[in-house]
Amino acid sequence: PSLVTATVGVARTGNVKSVGVVVNTSGTPPAGFTLTGISTNPTVLVVTGPPQALGELTQLRTGPISLGELRETSQVTASIELPKDVKLLEPATPTVVVSVAIAERDTTRVMEVPLTPSVIPGRLRLTSLVPATVTVVLQGPTNLVSRLSVSDVTVLLPLDPTLSPGQHTISIETGSVRTVTGVSVDSIVPNRVDLLLSP
Repeated sequence: PSLVTATVGVARTGNVKSVGVVVNTSGTPPAGFTLTGISTNPTVLVVTGPPQALGELTQLRTGPISLGELRETSQVTASIELPKDVKLLEPATPTVVVSVAIAERDTTRVMEVPLTPSVIPGRLRLTSLVPATVTVVLQGPTNLVSRLSVSDVTVLLPLDPTLSPGQHTISIETGSVRTVTGVSVDSIVPNRVDLLLSP
């Protein structure tokens, strides 16, 4: 098991002491997910007991919280482990609410995608395009990126309607890529292509 310190703070008055909470976690989130934060409510516990028992006490642990099945941010009620002869004054019950923040882990995917001309200037034909496909690097949540197919990604070749016949070199920006919501475009290789327009 691993320990995550939610807060630290010690204050003592007589046989009363305020201590922080340490969240005791076990395991790791499922594949494709990651732990991004953890906190407790309350963040400080007030305890009482014999001076000897309180002397070295600076924090209290929660019972174990398993991360293995958490696929979204969750709130879990956890018990507090009290040492012998130590009693809890605040809160009244020996539990805290633990907020566990879980997020999907981003993944990267490389796809070879054909170019789609945005428009062909009037009465001209696109007779040559080199290369005809580009490599697109996509990034996003694993559950989205893993299901992508080539039909989900379109790379528009931005052609100016006023282009004249002849050889042209066209730049392709990441904004020319259309794909599903939640997936971003990291890069396009190559980002320049050569084409020939003929009458």
